[in-house]
Amino acid sequence: MLKRIIFDLDNTLISWKEEYDEAAKKALEECHITIEDQTLSKFKKGYQENLTQITIENMTNYFNQLYNQNVDDSLIKCWLKHLGSMSEEDEELISTLSYLHQKYELVVLTNWFHISQYNRLKKAQIVDYFEEIISGEEVMKPNKKAFEKAMGARLPKECLMVGDNYLIDIKPAEELGMSTYLISEKNELVPTIKNVYELKSIL
Repeated sequence: MLKRIIFDLDNTLISWKEEYDEAAKKALEECHITIEDQTLSKFKKGYQENLTQITIENMTNYFNQLYNQNVDDSLIKCWLKHLGSMSEEDEELISTLSYLHQKYELVVLTNWFHISQYNRLKKAQIVDYFEEIISGEEVMKPNKKAFEKAMGARLPKECLMVGDNYLIDIKPAEELGMSTYLISEKNELVPTIKNVYELKSIL
């Protein structure tokens, strides 16, 4: 019997919008750093493949290595501050999570920083629906320890993982024995939903 639902955050609970890239631009501007990649797109795409844990220090080192810079940790701190405000209230999402919260334990499993993701969930008016937010500062997906931590005291068969990335979110959860839903508009070889709103009619 399903008892716990584990959610990825970005592009699962909160869709990433182009205007959210303004956080990176503001941080670079405030720290007086000039690089061609003003949205830090290479950084966002690559950190999960190149780091096993995120800290301000190793994210700063990764930025310096990737962009051939020599900056201090103020850039990452500034970026996180701005990212924390990058979300908006979604009444359909609130309704969906309110319904699910009455039936299941809800958890967020994200590879990003806790403070930034907490603030985004809070701004979206959904943070109180989650029992726990497990971040990349503790352990990063696809490491199975991240999923084991997200399960808490539950068995894999009592958990459902919902995410938008097959290799990072879905495959490790499947291998542990969890049920899964991949967020995708395409026809996939695994159970798929187009968005989290569908869970209200499925579960």
